[in-house]
Amino acid sequence: MNEFKEFYNLLPSTPLKFWLSDIEGIINFNLRKERYPQIAVWEEALNQIPNISPKFVDFKDSVSMKGLIDSDLEEKLMKFHPWRKGPYFINNIHIDTEWRSDFKWKRLAPHIKSLKNKNILDIGCGNGYHMWRMLGEKPKLIIGIDPQPLFIFQFFAIKKIFGNINNIWVLPMRLENLPNSKNMFDTCFSMGVIYHRKNPNQHIKHIYEILKPEGEVIIESLISENPNNEDIIPIDRYAKMRNVWRIPSLESLQNELLSVGFKNIRVVDKTKTTPLEQRKTNWMKFESLEDFLDPNDSNKTIEGYQSPIRAILVGKK
Repeated sequence: MNEFKEFYNLLPSTPLKFWLSDIEGIINFNLRKERYPQIAVWEEALNQIPNISPKFVDFKDSVSMKGLIDSDLEEKLMKFHPWRKGPYFINNIHIDTEWRSDFKWKRLAPHIKSLKNKNILDIGCGNGYHMWRMLGEKPKLIIGIDPQPLFIFQFFAIKKIFGNINNIWVLPMRLENLPNSKNMFDTCFSMGVIYHRKNPNQHIKHIYEILKPEGEVIIESLISENPNNEDIIPIDRYAKMRNVWRIPSLESLQNELLSVGFKNIRVVDKTKTTPLEQRKTNWMKFESLEDFLDPNDSNKTIEGYQSPIRAILVGKK
């Protein structure tokens, strides 16, 4: 993708300059059309999104802009359906995403250290919504990683509209694909990821390694409230989701963070997910939370497990 050329040019001036020898090959491999034929469609759609110089942008209280836009911009953006994370506001266009990700940010933001002048990694960032909110805190550099190509194209569509800001990037990869990054980042977010990992302890260890001393980790996860702090181990799926290997209890998750060396671990939020926060919209027309729950008991998933409860934990290296 040509959109990454500016990122490669930026790298020598950042702490990530050691990535230069590997990163282009990793990105090209993870966006190969042989595996993802729809990339050709998304590339064409992205080419139709104009580069805009907004008159006004806001990342502190929302992700919104005002400026001169094409009359058919909404139609062009809809080509990237489904939109999972948001919302985004572009003049009178409201990208009303499946998730009200702004709810989570509002619960989280008061509890983290200042992001000003920090180097940040967001693991499993989706289309980058929370990264734009981080941008409102004036960090030095924000890198997001996510293996889903559609989210990469959604991010670049928003980036073109919001003025091609140079210190925010989403890369198509998983944490294990990341080039050597030991002691590189001041803050690391991992939200909605750990229960998809077969080896969650290894995931946490990797985060510990890439953080600078005294760096901050923010982990958000589904949690189990089973008796005796028992984890949920789904037999097949959980709330129709594939690859949910284990939903930890709060105690399990805290102990895993402690076991790799994190300290000062705080549970800053625990919230039951409701259809106010996750639902179908015109921008995400497939099944959503209401379809994942027992129609006779909203406290249970359709498979009979506890319905989704999410917690946010913050710790320090």
